[in-house]
Amino acid sequence: IAGAGGSGLVISATSSITGAGGEIPSQIHNTGIINAAGVGLRIHADNVLADVTNDSSDPLLFPPGEITSQSGAAVVLSANTSWVGNITNDGTVSGLRGMIVNGTSDGFQVFSTGGTYEGTITNNGVMEGDLVGLYISGTSFDGALVNDGQLIGTATEGSAVAGLIVGVNNWTGNITNTGLIQGAVTGAYINASTFSGNIVNDGQISGGTGSINQFQFDPGLVISVGT
Repeated sequence: IAGAGGSGLVISATSSITGAGGEIPSQIHNTGIINAAGVGLRIHADNVLADVTNDSSDPLLFPPGEITSQSGAAVVLSANTSWVGNITNDGTVSGLRGMIVNGTSDGFQVFSTGGTYEGTITNNGVMEGDLVGLYISGTSFDGALVNDGQLIGTATEGSAVAGLIVGVNNWTGNITNTGLIQGAVTGAYINASTFSGNIVNDGQISGGTGSINQFQFDPGLVISVGT
């Protein structure tokens, strides 16, 4: 799928996105290539019950899926009220921002949609962006974040260049890294009013000087929690 002038693939509903009968998750599965000038893949509704997967139809024969954006976020997954389901990336997600969960962007900033997320986000592939690899927003997160791949923010300028940014009011669940989380400024920045869970790093989390080199240290992991 090639979106020459805008988004590649948009799935949107005014009310809800669910599977058959409304009680099981919809399965949204990419094993090919989505390349767009704007957002590569955008899914949005008031309420979403869906699993999103980017991988290969046959790992022995075909490469995993690729979702890329030339000037926007590669993947934007958002709900105004609630998103329930798992998000799995075994391929490549690449753009100005790699993936945004429960947020929207005007190209410069990420704005929370205010929705809640319940499920597990797993990255075994590559999520990379000029500004951020993975950005999780919203009112609350309840589940788990597992990175066994690469979350990378590549730009050398900008105050929010990170491999991972979490900005939610309430976080419940564990964050586990056995891969690489790397940003030109900050490796991972976690900001929540309340945080309940564990952060386990058996991989590498690293930052750089970027545009805030006045810190005079490598801000690999920054945690800002109200309570």
